[in-house]
Amino acid sequence: MRDFGISVAEMLVLFYLYDGTKQRGSPLYEDVLYNGVNINKRAILTAFRKLVDRKFVVRYGQAQNKEYSITSFGMSTVNDILVKYVTP
Repeated sequence: MRDFGISVAEMLVLFYLYDGTKQRGSPLYEDVLYNGVNINKRAILTAFRKLVDRKFVVRYGQAQNKEYSITSFGMSTVNDILVKYVTP
């Protein structure tokens, strides 16, 4: 992910939000990553914050009611990652 300037945690957040709908961040850690990937909750929270700061993701709401949605820039980055690393 170095080519795109994002961490693995940030990439996982972008993939999680890729469908374009508003989603809460906590289910990503609690339901998806908790048992499957060696990434802690702090890394996921930091990833969300950094992605918002760099305009990959938009945050809606405050405190416990925060929801996130991927931007067109974030979607483009995911597409570029998939082309480079996944598709032959």
